[in-house]
Amino acid sequence: MAQLSIPEDRREGLSLIRRLSTAATHEICALLQKSLGGSLPEALALRPSSSFATLTAEEVESLLVSVLELYRVRADRDVTVQEFATDVADAMVEIEEVEFRIPNSGREEFEQRLQVLLGADELSLVSKANNLAGEDERSFCDARIITDVRPVFLDAPQTSPTAMVIVQRLKIEYHVGGSKHQEMYIAVDADDLKRLQSVISRAQAEARNLESALEGFHLFGVGESEAT
Repeated sequence: MAQLSIPEDRREGLSLIRRLSTAATHEICALLQKSLGGSLPEALALRPSSSFATLTAEEVESLLVSVLELYRVRADRDVTVQEFATDVADAMVEIEEVEFRIPNSGREEFEQRLQVLLGADELSLVSKANNLAGEDERSFCDARIITDVRPVFLDAPQTSPTAMVIVQRLKIEYHVGGSKHQEMYIAVDADDLKRLQSVISRAQAEARNLESALEGFHLFGVGESEAT
C-alpha cells in the first residue's frame, strides 16, 4: 500500500508528467531553480516553447502547481528525492481515477522524470526554510488599530455627554495550526503604541545585525523584505 495519499485536486497535474519530453522535464527543473516557485506557474504557462507542445497552457500550470506542492510536502517529510519520488509513484499507480492513474508499465519512467523535477536544490531549500519558519502554534496574519470615541455622561443619560474618551484597540489576526483563522482585540493607549513601535524597531535592528553576522549563508525571515 502506498505511503502517500495524493489529493484529488493534484492528481491530474501529476499525471501530466508522463506526457513531458526529456527536454521539457529538464527545462521545467531549470526554471524552478531560477524562480524559486514565485509566479512560475502563470509565467511558464504563457511561455512559448516547443518542449511543451503536447500540453496546453492550462495543463502546464496544473502540472507546475502540483509539483510545487510536492516540494512543500517533501520538506515536511525529511526524505531523499529518490525515496519521495518512489512514494509518489506508488500512490499514482494506486489512485482510483483511471484517466490519471499511472500504469505499471510507465511507472519507472514517471518516477525518473519526477526525480528530475524535484531536483531544484534552491527551491528545496526555500521550501524547508518556510516549513521551519511556520512551525509555531500560531502564525501572524494581519493587524490594525481601531479607534473609537466613547461619550462620558456625568448626570442622566438623557443629557448631553460631558466628555469624550478616545479608545484604541489593537486587532491581531492569526492562524492556528496553519489553517484555522482567529482574531483577538487588545486595548492600547498612546504609551502602549510607543512601546510597540520601540519593540518593532529593535527587532528590525537585531535582524539587520544578524544578517551582517551571518553573511555567506542563505537567510530567510524577518529581515528578508528589507534586504530586497
